[in-house]
Amino acid sequence: MTVQKFFVALFIILALSVSLGFAMDGFYKTTNIIETNGQVVKLTASNYSKILGNWVSLDDERYTIQFSKGHKIDFYDDGEVAKDKFALYREYPKTEDSLKNKRGKYLFVGDGEDQLVYELKMLDEDVLEMIYLDRGNLLRFKKIN
Repeated sequence: MTVQKFFVALFIILALSVSLGFAMDGFYKTTNIIETNGQVVKLTASNYSKILGNWVSLDDERYTIQFSKGHKIDFYDDGEVAKDKFALYREYPKTEDSLKNKRGKYLFVGDGEDQLVYELKMLDEDVLEMIYLDRGNLLRFKKIN
């Protein structure tokens, strides 16, 4: 290999690695759109911050949930009915990689065998839609103050 070919190859490798680095950085820090099973899902590094707050069910307004500082609290008719830890992961089932990256579309509530898993279908500042994976039912919420 000539010196000129070596530098051209080196330049191409560096350019690709830099652009791949920007692409991966963007995956974790900006809005991305992924398609899963025909559904388009927006993922951002701020899914955790977006989910924080109070949400009321669009199907039963007596059912509300609150996400705050790692806890999900369920209320019905203004009475607390459940409180558990929650976390967001990129992959389901959890893998070694997804345990390191907690900015994903899978919501894990509780611990151990009683853990509930949801897939976020829509999450923005005002709307939360998630599927409870054990039963497949869609839960729809709007954010309240």
